Amino acid sequence: MNSQPTASASSLPQSSRTELSLKGTRISPGLASGTVWVAGDILDCSAEAHRIEPHQVDAEMERIRRAFVQVEAELEESARRVSEQIDPSLGEIFRAHRLMLESLLSSNEFERELRGSLTSAAEAVKGVFRKWEAKFAAIKDETLRQRTDDIVDLARRVLRQLEGADAFGLAAMPAGNVLVTQRLLPQM
Repeated sequence: MNSQPTASASSLPQSSRTELSLKGTRISPGLASGTVWVAGDILDCSAEAHRIEPHQVDAEMERIRRAFVQVEAELEESARRVSEQIDPSLGEIFRAHRLMLESLLSSNEFERELRGSLTSAAEAVKGVFRKWEAKFAAIKDETLRQRTDDIVDLARRVLRQLEGADAFGLAAMPAGNVLVTQRLLPQM
């Protein structure tokens, strides 16, 4: 699991109680106290990389294709909902993400990565998306550079499909715990 609870001060023996102060941006007003649930980023905390044999490349590529199809369907559903409930022009953002995804898959970069590295589908996806993230982050134009977040979002979506819907472990978070994460995104 990529998330883990840490002991609350009340559950520790008296001699082990410690106070921990974390700094960050809160998303709700007030003071939080209690057991902390640390949620990791799937790009940093996903399942361990493992090597594959050359004869397994086609099966891993098929896993990537299936994950892309699932993410494309998610994006289209999000576009439909946002268009109906909020504003049709905002729904186009999700359709643009879908086009980005289609373009990436048709580039054959994932297959080249699989054949070159002989790692799992998830590791190949991370590798290709990290390269694209670096390319976008290096762009001088601020508007285009902001697409870096879109690339990273797409990577997380594909990895979630490859590794399971709750790759962050949030479904297992007990009620009343305090969520701590580096970044909280809508798809978490």
